[in-house]
Amino acid sequence: MRCFSSFALAFGLICSMASGLQAQDLPTTHDHGITISPDHLTGAIQDSQDFWGPVRKYLVSEECSIDEAARRAEAVAFLKRVHDGLHERLFNGTETEAVDLVDYLGHRLRMFEVYRKLRTTVGDDALLVGLIRDWEAEFRSIHKLPLAEQAAKADQLVIEMTRKMQLGKLDEAKIVEASKLWKIQASVVEKMSATHAGKMMIHFETTEGDKLAVEVGALLLTISSAADWVLITREVETSIGRDAFVKAYAELQNLRGKYETALKPAQNR
Repeated sequence: MRCFSSFALAFGLICSMASGLQAQDLPTTHDHGITISPDHLTGAIQDSQDFWGPVRKYLVSEECSIDEAARRAEAVAFLKRVHDGLHERLFNGTETEAVDLVDYLGHRLRMFEVYRKLRTTVGDDALLVGLIRDWEAEFRSIHKLPLAEQAAKADQLVIEMTRKMQLGKLDEAKIVEASKLWKIQASVVEKMSATHAGKMMIHFETTEGDKLAVEVGALLLTISSAADWVLITREVETSIGRDAFVKAYAELQNLRGKYETALKPAQNR
C-alpha cells in the first residue's frame, strides 16, 4: 500500500482556504469533555499559514538534507495538486460545505488535544511515537474497508493499542487511563472522517496518493508525521515554523529508533 499522510498536509491546505472565516461566524463545540472555541479555530488557521509556507520553502531548498532533492520536489508538487483540487471543490462549494469544513477543523483540533493527553499519560515519547505511527497506519487501512466494517475494526485497534502498551512495559494504571483515551480518539477520528472534508482527504490519499512512487509516499508520510509532532509537543503560546519542523523531524527519527529497539523484539518473541 502506498500512503502519504495522516491528514496533516491537506489540513494545512484546508486551513488556508478557511482563512476568510471570522471568529463571529464560528461555533463553540463540546465533545468528549473537550471544548473547541472560535479562538481555537482561528488560531489554528493562522498557525497553519505561518507554518506551511516556510516548511514547503525549506523542503525545496538546497539547505534541506531530508531525502533526495528530486523526491522532495515531487512531494511539494503533489501538495500543490492537492491544494488546487481542494481549492476548486471548497471555494466553489455551498454554505453547507463551509459548515462541514469548520466541523472537520474542530474534530482535527480535538484529535490533537487527545494526543497531548496521551503524551502526558504515557510519559514515554518513544513509546507514544511508535503507537501513533501504528495507530494511524491501521486507520488508513480501516478507511479502505466498507463503512459497515470500520467500527468493529476500530474497536479491535483500541485493544491492540492496549496490548502494545503492555509490551512496552507501561505501568498498569497508565495503561488503563491511556486505553480510555485511545477509545475517545477512535471516536474523534471516526467523526472527522465522516465529514465531507474528511472524505475528501481520504479520497486524495487513496487515489492521488496511491499513484505516487513508494519512496515519495513515504517521504510525504514522514513530513506529515513531523508536522503532527510539532503540534503534539508544542508549548502553549509559542509560535511554530520551519525551525519547529526541523527539530520535530530529527526528534522523530531518534524516537522511532528507540521504539523499534524496545518494542518490536518483544512482539517477535
